[in-house]
Amino acid sequence: MAFLFILVSLMELSTVQTLVLSSVAVLIVSPLQAKRRHRLVLTLSDLLAIGAGTMAAHAVYRHPLLANPHIEEAVRFVAAAAACFFAMAIPAFLITGATERSVSRKEYGYSLLLTMPYYLVAGAVTGAFAASANAWNWQSMLAYMPFAFLLWRSYQMYMSRLEAHRQHSKEIDELHLRTIETLALAIGARDREMSRHLERVQVYAVELGKALGLTPHEQEGLKAAALLHDIGKLGVPEHIISKPGRLTPEEFEKMRVHPLVGAEILERADFPYPVVEYVRHHHERWDGSGYPDGLKGEAIPIGSRILTVVDCLDALASDRQYRRAIPVEQAVEQMAADSGKQFDPRIFALLRKHYQKWEKRMFTARTQREEEIGHVPAEVFDRVVRTIGSTTAEVNSLFELTQELGTSLSLAQTFAVVSSGLRRLVKFQGIAVYLRRRDRLQARHLDGFPSKPDIMELEIGDGVSGRVAGTGGSIVNGNPARESTNPLVAIHFESFRSALSIALPGPDTVLGVLTLYNTEPEAFTTDHLRRLQALIPKLSQAVTNGMLFQQAEDKAGTDHLTGLPNAHSLYLHLDHQIGLSRCMGAPLAVIVCDLNGFKQVNDTLGHLVGNQLLQAVGAALRESCREYDFVARMGGDEFVMIVSDVHEDTVISKIRALREAIKNASAKACQDGMIYGSFGFAMYPKDAQSADELLACADRNMYRDKEEQKQLNGPAFGGVRAWRPNLQPSSSKTSAGSTTSSHRIRPASLEHSFELSRDKG
Repeated sequence: MAFLFILVSLMELSTVQTLVLSSVAVLIVSPLQAKRRHRLVLTLSDLLAIGAGTMAAHAVYRHPLLANPHIEEAVRFVAAAAACFFAMAIPAFLITGATERSVSRKEYGYSLLLTMPYYLVAGAVTGAFAASANAWNWQSMLAYMPFAFLLWRSYQMYMSRLEAHRQHSKEIDELHLRTIETLALAIGARDREMSRHLERVQVYAVELGKALGLTPHEQEGLKAAALLHDIGKLGVPEHIISKPGRLTPEEFEKMRVHPLVGAEILERADFPYPVVEYVRHHHERWDGSGYPDGLKGEAIPIGSRILTVVDCLDALASDRQYRRAIPVEQAVEQMAADSGKQFDPRIFALLRKHYQKWEKRMFTARTQREEEIGHVPAEVFDRVVRTIGSTTAEVNSLFELTQELGTSLSLAQTFAVVSSGLRRLVKFQGIAVYLRRRDRLQARHLDGFPSKPDIMELEIGDGVSGRVAGTGGSIVNGNPARESTNPLVAIHFESFRSALSIALPGPDTVLGVLTLYNTEPEAFTTDHLRRLQALIPKLSQAVTNGMLFQQAEDKAGTDHLTGLPNAHSLYLHLDHQIGLSRCMGAPLAVIVCDLNGFKQVNDTLGHLVGNQLLQAVGAALRESCREYDFVARMGGDEFVMIVSDVHEDTVISKIRALREAIKNASAKACQDGMIYGSFGFAMYPKDAQSADELLACADRNMYRDKEEQKQLNGPAFGGVRAWRPNLQPSSSKTSAGSTTSSHRIRPASLEHSFELSRDKG
């Protein structure tokens, strides 16, 4: 309407009159703009635009070249309208660009291009009206008023549609940016610090872009690149990204590909601003030692140089897997050493100058985002991101746990891995792994219990774990108080209020049960059960492998004929017992027994009777010893007993009992008196300090006993008399601490001794 007023004023008003009237009109309309931002600036803009338009239109309209009578009025008005258009548009463009940063030059130029035809048409219509006014009276001119109104109304509708289109474009741009931000957060939600990381990088990058005078086009590219610069880490394995220690050269080479992967991903989006190149080069260094292209100095895109500085600052000021965060002030000072090497000195200088102000602004970014989103509160958005992050963490924990289970062989190692790994997936205070043993469940692993019994067994079909073992299913929030009807067993579950139990399936039947206990009632959910169900197949396989490994290990350490431990187990147990005796300061005795006459039993009665005799002797020796004493078959007809916390007089009495046990076993298996035993023993620490020395000393004393019995009983096998030799070990020692003897000395090594043992069978 101001433009129409200016055009009409050309016919009747002077330039000064038009300026005064238009200025008054602007001041009258100004209060209606009270709700708009920059009201004073806009009022001054209107005054300047209308003033410039008035002066340009009057100057062109009254120019001597156009005042020629041969020039029609319509031409003069069109020329004046064009001059008015440019005079009004240029100041408006400059002021709008300064106050409305969201309006780009391209958008404003497009708006001017669409508006210009209105000015030209209005000039032509006004010129025709002026020419008609000279020929007709004012009453005839009333017929033109509807056309003027239609012209103004069409312009108003046109501008409304143009404004709606501009607003729609703005909303699309904002939606585009929010979509980018949401996707970036969703992709990086596996890192709990990702949300804060993006906020800091975006705020610092945008502020540095403004301080460096980047164009709006570059700023839009920088804003998007700040959100998407690490999208290429989708191509890097998770175990490298989350590795707590230093990366190996091979792992670092894999990490170096993420800028290239990110650029390739973003190329398909066809951004209208330079996002791809900013992402591709955000790990370049100012001195040219960066990657992937080794760019140097000003050759690195300005947006990439900004991201390099900001990304490094956030990496130092945030918690990472390989180190704790440091204060922002300390991070900036630490980065100062790399200014001119890794960072553009000019950009780092701006960061160092303004980082405190930008750090405060970073903490308000979340609130601003909530205001922009409006209908989605920040806490709801953060909850969604946390859900994605927890899901990713669950997958990673399950993967790590199954990897650890795949490397464990022993049951103890398997149960320890499960006990520690499950705490990352389910909250619990106690855990028990029960394995099926015939018609009962035996606890093979207990952790988190106030007191741990030596043996805990549950009935299958009773209690939470027993019912699960019977059905092969699962129970969520069972009652731990009903685990056992035995008061001595039930007392261990008194502190727990809820249980989550699931069966361990085997090839043919249920292997056992895994049960978690919590001190809170109703502490478990079906989601916890789902996590266990994802783990159970791998755990069942690991338990099966552990049981097979244990069986193989037991067979490797057991004599197949007598069922007693073999020489290998003997050596391991003796070495362990020596360590315990050394710590406790308690004595330890090693007794070696050899069966005399065993070869004659094999020769006269056969090897089958000889095997039965060895089995009977082994059982008799085992029964004559205490439950915690160790009885092993050394090889052939030789047995070894390890007796802890005894003195020499007790050992001598025990040997008498062992002689009697061998005699009774001989009477049952073959004939009374066909075999008898020769014994020798050594005391720790009196006679020797190591396992080899103890066995060698006891072996020498056993051969001394054998020779003395031969001298007393004679060579005849049947002439054995009831005689007890002197079993006191020799007191003469070598410098090494072992007893000397004129008899045959056995090798010090147990394995060598086993190879050279006398096989009378």
